[in-house]
Amino acid sequence: MYKYKITNDDFVNGPFVISKSGYYYLCENITINFLKNKNDIWEHNKDNNFGFTAGIIIDTCDVVLDLNDFTIQQSIQDYCLQRFLR
Repeated sequence: MYKYKITNDDFVNGPFVISKSGYYYLCENITINFLKNKNDIWEHNKDNNFGFTAGIIIDTCDVVLDLNDFTIQQSIQDYCLQRFLR
């Protein structure tokens, strides 16, 4: 089983999408901040009318997601602008 590290850098352009089977593990606390400024909420994404509703998307089978004693949280600013995140 392949092992993949997950860091904050993996969330710079939106959700982290897992499309390959494997073992994924956090290397640090993750803070989701997709909407870095208020104008970001008005940018239209044809694939997602409501912004990013997930931080991690798993679209394959045989995946282990290990938090490795770290956390995943939404930034306060991102939460105020995007409350649909799950």
